[in-house]
Amino acid sequence: MRLIAGNMVVEFAFMAEPPFQGRRPVYLGDDTTDEDGFAEVNRRSGVSIRIGCQSGSTAAVFGLSSVRGAREWLAGAPHLPAT
Repeated sequence: MRLIAGNMVVEFAFMAEPPFQGRRPVYLGDDTTDEDGFAEVNRRSGVSIRIGCQSGSTAAVFGLSSVRGAREWLAGAPHLPAT
């Protein structure tokens, strides 16, 4: 574990524990404190999605323009968002 600065942020990964073991991780985030999460999910062949306008580079492979778009995608889109 390591501590990073953030506002109201708590993140834990349980990918080695049942029922998550062997599953494909999905990570959605909207700011620079999420970059480590994007990188880790990419390392595990998961799906990393940046929400909102990005300033600078990001490790996220996919992007959604807004929280509304993320909610719509989570509500039932059967495919990955466009890059």
